[in-house]
Amino acid sequence: MNRKPGKKLPNPVNYSLWLLNYKPKSVKEMTLALKKRGFDETTVEETVSSLLDWGYLNDENYKEYVVAKGKRNNPKGRKFVLRALQEAGISCEDEIETLYTDEEEQEIIAKLLNQWCRPGVSFDENRDRFYQRLYRRGFSSGNIMEQMSLFSSFPENETD
Repeated sequence: MNRKPGKKLPNPVNYSLWLLNYKPKSVKEMTLALKKRGFDETTVEETVSSLLDWGYLNDENYKEYVVAKGKRNNPKGRKFVLRALQEAGISCEDEIETLYTDEEEQEIIAKLLNQWCRPGVSFDENRDRFYQRLYRRGFSSGNIMEQMSLFSSFPENETD
């Protein structure tokens, strides 16, 4: 439990809204957060039910948020996004191919390789390092290899 003895618990709805102010959550994540805070089972169920009715919790919107976040600023591959969704209690193994396509993943890999191969950085010398870096981010091995072969075939990326 996350509180000091004798200290009054906050209103569960206010606490939930405060959490949602920072980051969207799935139903499972909100349930776990409320339980961790020390609320009893019936209070948690009522709060989650109210948030669902009001539209503050929506697993479909959360799924779209996680996929979009995986493609933005610090991009992640499909495997990473799928794992994040599974941890949030959302099962979408059959949908991930349409939400995050091979073409999108390959575009992101190409963009990352272009960023990492700035002047003075040899692609051939760092090939293994780039592969490992992309693989740890959840990109598929086939897409990485395909983009690396395309990337190394460009004349401006070859070393003299």
